[in-house]
Amino acid sequence: MSYVGQSILDYAGTFPVPVPVYVPIEIHQDRFDITSRADLAEEPTTMLAVGTVFNLIIGSGTSRTASVVELQAGPAIPADTSHVAPNDYNATTNNKHWAVVLGYLP
Repeated sequence: MSYVGQSILDYAGTFPVPVPVYVPIEIHQDRFDITSRADLAEEPTTMLAVGTVFNLIIGSGTSRTASVVELQAGPAIPADTSHVAPNDYNATTNNKHWAVVLGYLP
């Protein structure tokens, strides 16, 4: 069998087209409207992907504090003060919670 002048594709067929993987992670910069755990719990999460990050700016003037929260999979642990259960939490259809990953949330 001779391979001279022939392409490897003549024997292997065509290669599959790679399918891009899209992970819908959102990063929301400088959320001034969320200033407490209650405000964060009110934020709808059903349409947000796990991994969504909010940068929160708490306070005003020279007494501003920055916090970063991330939407994580699973239920919030009540004893963990860095976890906030969203008001739209559902163990079957919306099993996510907010976790403070930097700073604090009053």
